[in-house]
Amino acid sequence: MMSPIASENKDPKAASSITIMDDLKCALLLNNAGIGALMEGQRRRAFELFRNAFDIISSCAAGEEDCKVDPLGYQEVVYPASVYQAKVPFIPVSVPGIKFTTEAAGNSDDDVSCQRSATACGGTYYRNQPQQAAAYTFGKVFLFHPMLELERDCVDSFRAVMLYNMALLYHNASVNPHDEYEATALALYETCLELLERDDCPDDLACVYIGALNNTIQIHHGRADLATTQTLLDDLGTILRETLKRKDGHQHFLDDQDIHGLLLNVTCQRALICAAGA
Repeated sequence: MMSPIASENKDPKAASSITIMDDLKCALLLNNAGIGALMEGQRRRAFELFRNAFDIISSCAAGEEDCKVDPLGYQEVVYPASVYQAKVPFIPVSVPGIKFTTEAAGNSDDDVSCQRSATACGGTYYRNQPQQAAAYTFGKVFLFHPMLELERDCVDSFRAVMLYNMALLYHNASVNPHDEYEATALALYETCLELLERDDCPDDLACVYIGALNNTIQIHHGRADLATTQTLLDDLGTILRETLKRKDGHQHFLDDQDIHGLLLNVTCQRALICAAGA
C-alpha cells in the first residue's frame, strides 16, 4: 500500500536520486494542475499538462535523471481542505463538463474538447444506440494527494493514473464509435491496464483499474464487439466483488452512484449479450 502522507525520515541512499525524485514531484504537480485546468474549462491546457506529466514520469521510469523540468510550466493548485484530509493517495474528482451522452453540446475550438453538456456528477448513463440499454461510463479524473510519498518503485502506477486521465479526455471528446478520439482513448485505457497488471494491482489503485476497465468495456460495447465485452465484463464483475467486500476502506473510492452504475453494466450488458447469442 502506498502512503498518502510523506515520511519525515529521509533515507541517506536517496540522495543520489534527488533529481528523479524532484522530477516525480513535478510530474504529479503537473497532473494536478491539469485537473485544475479542467475545473476552469481549459481542456486543451489540461491535456498538455497531463501529456507533459506523463513524458516526465516516463523519463524517470527510463532512468533519465535530467528531464529539464521547467518549474514555471505549471501553476500551483490550491487544494480544498478535504483533499488534505483524504486518507488515500489517489483521489477521484468529479469535473464539470465531463459527461458522456449521445448529444453534442456544440462546437469547441479545442482539439481535445468536451463535446458534451456539463454535469457535476462523476459518471454518466448514456445510450450507445437508441435501441440499447443505458450504460454507465466512469467519468472521474484522479488527483494525486498533495502529501503523497514518492517512491521510485511506484512510477508505473503513477504513469497509469496519468494515462487514465488522458484517456478520459479523449473518450469524452468522441462522438461516434471508431472515430479518432475513441481509438486513442481505447489505446490509452489498454496501456493503463497493462501497466497496472504488470504486478498485482495495489489496493490503492483498484478504483483506477475499475474505471479504466469499465470504460474500455463501454467502447467495445458501443462497437458491438460482444466477445471482448463479455470477457471484460467477467473481469469487472470479479474485481468489483473483491473490492466491495473489503472492509479496510478501499471500497470507499467508489460512491453510491459509481457502484450502482458499474453493477448495472455488469448485469444488464451481460444479459443483453446472452440474449443476442440466444
